Amino acid sequence: MHQYYTGFVKEEWDVAAAYVADRVEEEDLLLFNGTWVQIPFDYYFRRYDLRVAEHGAPVDLFDRGVLEPKMAASDLPRLHDLISGRERVWLVYSHNWYTDPENLIPSALAQELRLLDRRQFNGLEVRLYGIR
Repeated sequence: MHQYYTGFVKEEWDVAAAYVADRVEEEDLLLFNGTWVQIPFDYYFRRYDLRVAEHGAPVDLFDRGVLEPKMAASDLPRLHDLISGRERVWLVYSHNWYTDPENLIPSALAQELRLLDRRQFNGLEVRLYGIR
């Protein structure tokens, strides 16, 4: 039990939110795999008082009535609609082994946008995609 409290390393939602807040632009889209990923990210991101569009993939938070809906090929048309016309899209990607095991989200983003930046934080990754 002592090891849990002394050796535990928490997911770095606060650091990731600060990183995005420092670089995000008003017209950007924040995209979250696994709708629950938005909850801890937004907890820290809201302190920056930035107005940026946010959506989940495959669906927005609680829209499917499931906390962790899995991304499927049938969800790709919605994803393409969300990113259509966007110059920059941030992907906040965490626990994708469960919610996006086929890596459908990054593959779809790479079809329309170029990967501009990729940062690893403990427990999550943040990717910035932009126009080609």
